[in-house]
Amino acid sequence: MIRDVEFSYESLPPLASLEREWRTLEAVARPSFFTSWQWIGTLLAAVPAAHRPKLLRGAAGGETVGLALLGGGVTRRRSGLVRSRALYLNETGHPRFDSITIEHNGILAEVGCETAVFDSAIAWFADLGDVADELYISGSLLRLPETAVEARGLGRSETTLPSYSVDLGCLSPSGGELYPVLSANARQQLRRALRHFERRGPLQLSAAATTAEALAFFTELKVLHCFLEASRQDTFVLGRVLRAVPPPADRAQLHRGRNTTT
Repeated sequence: MIRDVEFSYESLPPLASLEREWRTLEAVARPSFFTSWQWIGTLLAAVPAAHRPKLLRGAAGGETVGLALLGGGVTRRRSGLVRSRALYLNETGHPRFDSITIEHNGILAEVGCETAVFDSAIAWFADLGDVADELYISGSLLRLPETAVEARGLGRSETTLPSYSVDLGCLSPSGGELYPVLSANARQQLRRALRHFERRGPLQLSAAATTAEALAFFTELKVLHCFLEASRQDTFVLGRVLRAVPPPADRAQLHRGRNTTT
């Protein structure tokens, strides 16, 4: 069983080379969709080369057992007086490109090496010295082990955000209707919305028959999304392939100093 994993922070290789290496490790790992090449490769293809993150590599016995992207950025707090150098796991570190949020985040690791890889990554960050002050792990359900964090003199902050879902099994008795699982207030708002849109014509549910039709649906959704966000005067980014994704469930932050949890 692997216990010690050595990490290196490397420039990103050509995407074709990285894809071969990522997919090779993916074949012996248990990746989530967001740590698979489907997500990682699409993210890298959509982000301008100048803003792409670097590569975090974990090796044991000369073999790669862990891979992740690691973006960098500078954050400022307290009216800009406090400057902090931050690293972002599987994100670019630029809000403009990280608006499409990641979920089920983590380090792609060979099966059986997950704990060793994660613990060694924390140790690697603790020994970075003047390279970085904070490490952000967004959209992850993994809990940072308190003993490993405190033993290395790191502080920790955690922010938990709601992630909405519906148990589809609860919809079976109603034939897929949402009404039985909604509150009275939610049902009223849904009916009001339906009446509003039915003024323009009858509503219908259409399944895409082809990939081209599905992409056309997404294009229309993108236009509506951008219009809505612009009306709210919010900044937004909607990538070519990466599209509307719910907000991350959790965000963990490691930093040097006193340990705090929020």
